[in-house]
Amino acid sequence: MLINIIERFTFYIGLFGYVVIYWGILKSLYQFFQAELYKKQDVQSKSLDQIRLIV
Repeated sequence: MLINIIERFTFYIGLFGYVVIYWGILKSLYQFFQAELYKKQDVQSKSLDQIRLIV
């Protein structure tokens, strides 16, 4: 019983970690493509270092 609870808990903690990591990857890629490909005025002033620090 206790082992099942601990296994589920560790699974959900790991799943949450994956979600956080992939959310950061998607967010940084979105900002990178905005800054480099679309050259929007409000995003153009952001450098790649600023994008890395935001995420």
